[in-house]
Amino acid sequence: MIKLHFATLDGIRKTKRFKTLAGARKAAHDWVGKDAQIGGHYAISTDGVVKVSSEGCTLVELFSSCIINTPATSCLFYKIKADGQYLTQVFATRAAAIEYIDENQLDDVTYDNYDGSIGVVQTTVEEWRSVDGKGELVVEPTPVRVNDDDTIPF
Repeated sequence: MIKLHFATLDGIRKTKRFKTLAGARKAAHDWVGKDAQIGGHYAISTDGVVKVSSEGCTLVELFSSCIINTPATSCLFYKIKADGQYLTQVFATRAAAIEYIDENQLDDVTYDNYDGSIGVVQTTVEEWRSVDGKGELVVEPTPVRVNDDDTIPF
């Protein structure tokens, strides 16, 4: 079950329940728009009038630019994680994600810390797969370190 909580600047608050991601995505796009700005726990329409938060799915799944609600377990896609937050766009290839990073200069972003030092945004491309209509991070296996005498430590 997916729950969406909508709130507008003029005080309207609604909670809607959905059985499918497709239904929740359509409602979110109707209320907030496809190009919503995603924050840590909610998304805001580009005009700043409507806010939505979700339970049962992520905001990235609601506002991603490709369909990730496929039953095929082999559907791979890529997400960009910049400074701990995922971008709303998802990409079919790693090359497309890297091209997006280069075009938008996401790897060159610096900011001032409270202590006066300069911080750098860490940007990574992660491989995900669709499992039963939900996104799941593909975890790469940890390489096994071999000792000098060719024995494998356990």
